[in-house]
Amino acid sequence: MCLFRIRSPLTSSLTIYDEVIFKTRDQYTLDLAFHEAGNAVRTLYNLKDLDRIEVFELASDMAGVWITMLVVKNSPLDINAILEMAIDLDIEFYDASFLFQAKKLDVVFITDDGPLQKKIPAAIKWIASTGLDEIKTNADKVL
Repeated sequence: MCLFRIRSPLTSSLTIYDEVIFKTRDQYTLDLAFHEAGNAVRTLYNLKDLDRIEVFELASDMAGVWITMLVVKNSPLDINAILEMAIDLDIEFYDASFLFQAKKLDVVFITDDGPLQKKIPAAIKWIASTGLDEIKTNADKVL
């Protein structure tokens, strides 16, 4: 399994949408990703990249992806471990939350964030999204 950190919104293209559903079904993400994706869609509207109808269509597509995923939530009891990771790696608490869960769930973490990739400890398995096809089998889970 993998843990997905959704940094940018999905496209409404049916081909891309079907591919995203295939790649994310029964994979992990944090509940935080929902808010980040929603903010990204709102930003697309504010920048006039999408009109109001397109924004709501995109949000509906994202909801369709979201319901196929295994959404996990950090426990308040994890705050010190996440904070320690954030401090030790000099990364945002937000990013440390994803790394913490990937390690805890023993799943592959997916990120295209170059600066974050350079700071991920060897004990945490990770790949860029371009490498997802290589590990996608029934037994593999990602975050």
